[in-house]
Amino acid sequence: MSIYLDVLIIINIYVNYFLLKATAKLTHTFLKTSRCVFASIAGSLFALMIFLPPLNFFLNFLLKLAASAVIVALAFGVKKESFLKLVLFFYAANFIFAGVIFAAYILTKPDFMHYNNTYFYIDFSLMALVISTIAAYFIVSIIRYLLDKKNVLNEKFSVIISNMGKVVSLCAASDTGNGLVDVFSGKPVIVCSLKKLEKILPQGYAEAFSNNDIDFLKDFIVSHKDLRGMKLIPFSTINSGGVLPVFAPESVYIKSESKNEIKNVDALIGVCREDNGKCDAIFNPNLII
Repeated sequence: MSIYLDVLIIINIYVNYFLLKATAKLTHTFLKTSRCVFASIAGSLFALMIFLPPLNFFLNFLLKLAASAVIVALAFGVKKESFLKLVLFFYAANFIFAGVIFAAYILTKPDFMHYNNTYFYIDFSLMALVISTIAAYFIVSIIRYLLDKKNVLNEKFSVIISNMGKVVSLCAASDTGNGLVDVFSGKPVIVCSLKKLEKILPQGYAEAFSNNDIDFLKDFIVSHKDLRGMKLIPFSTINSGGVLPVFAPESVYIKSESKNEIKNVDALIGVCREDNGKCDAIFNPNLII
């Protein structure tokens, strides 16, 4: 059978997109969709190596490493404190996906498969490819969950939030007790003091969010077009429970004051009506691991 160039490129764009999203999930690193798409398209060109004569192991390894570094750099940028970790996790996502594809190959026994220079071309049905991707992403989610259960950090931090063209910096603490996650997006929630968020919220909204009436909050969010990205999610603590307004800001950074390191994280902001005397924001330490 023949290898179709357009199919090869499209499949690799699809796979690269998944691998980058999986890397972002494994590392809790923010990833813009536009950069993810661009990096996936650019990275798909490396798949043309499948048409080259078989390369020796050392040269093949160097080229694969270079390809991974380029794809990760295009997607996440180059920061010396996190770049190597991102490349390693990108490799880990590759191994997970390769394992799932191999299992699918054994189960479905497609008519044609060609493997050369670490790249493969399989005559899979679209459904088989989609199911394989979902299975691999599920495995990544389980791995991330297991890793998250073991990590604890105790340092001084700042959470820097940008929204509506305004920026606010909050004194923050890492706390494994904050396991709040939006079930729809899978994103963790950084719980912040309403009083400290007033600067980056539209005028008058802080007063509305201080209302404890759930029906009032629902109606308020629905009736304001600029709050379409906001939602209410349930929460519970040892002493109380209820719903928490959360929104996706333009950007969120967590800065370690002791190490002077800063990380752009993919998280939602929860608006807490009660002030914590010790800090203005609480996040799960797994966000920066």
